[in-house]
Amino acid sequence: AEYGIAAHWRYKEGGGAANDLDSKLYWVRQILDWQSDTRDSREFLDTLKTDLFSEEVFLFTPKGDVISMPKGATPLDFAYRIHSAVGNKCVGSKINGRIMPLDTPLETGDRVEIITSASSKGPSADWVRICKTPQAQAKIRAFLKKEYREENIETGRAMVERECRRRGLNPPDVIKPEYYDSILKKYGFTALNDIYSAVGYGGMASVYVVSRLVDEQRTQTAQAAPKAEELLALTEENQPQRRASGKANHGIILPGNEDMDIPVRFGKCCSPVPG
Repeated sequence: AEYGIAAHWRYKEGGGAANDLDSKLYWVRQILDWQSDTRDSREFLDTLKTDLFSEEVFLFTPKGDVISMPKGATPLDFAYRIHSAVGNKCVGSKINGRIMPLDTPLETGDRVEIITSASSKGPSADWVRICKTPQAQAKIRAFLKKEYREENIETGRAMVERECRRRGLNPPDVIKPEYYDSILKKYGFTALNDIYSAVGYGGMASVYVVSRLVDEQRTQTAQAAPKAEELLALTEENQPQRRASGKANHGIILPGNEDMDIPVRFGKCCSPVPG
């Protein structure tokens, strides 16, 4: 507990003189003395630590440097906080001298060592889920976007088409330029493959993409419906004129019943002579 609180002061003040740190540690010991009637001192220290540092944890590098990180951060977050190259080559971690999984939540006072390998191929898409800090997630996505674009495109295409079929949609019916153009403009993309790549490396969810496509399809369909109705109405209005024009230009009209005249057209072989 003293390590954690001392780390807080050292981090906030950039180190400081040793006697200054000792005076603050003395204050901590005073608090412990004041709480001597508490039966479980560990419980008290844990409560105090939680109250003071509920939103962040203070961690140590192997050299003793202090790094502050958000609560819930993992060794992968720690690795990317040190440097992008350290995170990209990370293959394991030690916490307080013990090898631990990369998704282990770190606690104040932990001494964290990152194990790297020059032969590492780099992060995978799962690392985005393991990391809890936006900074680490952004660095992982940037690496995946650059190194595995072709694979990301194929993976993203498969994910989007699978989501379409899950909704009972035929992919070619919704994956059209007029529907995905709004996504391109919003994210500064230039082609459909950019969308697929983003989905493939975890930067965009396939559920979101298909939802946008469906929404755009419905919007454009609704906008086109009134135009079709207007065209039909205009066609019906012009029909009497076409019939009237037909009476003037084709053959003769024979009288019929009171509601209908009968148009008659001469055959090509019939050429009557007047008189």
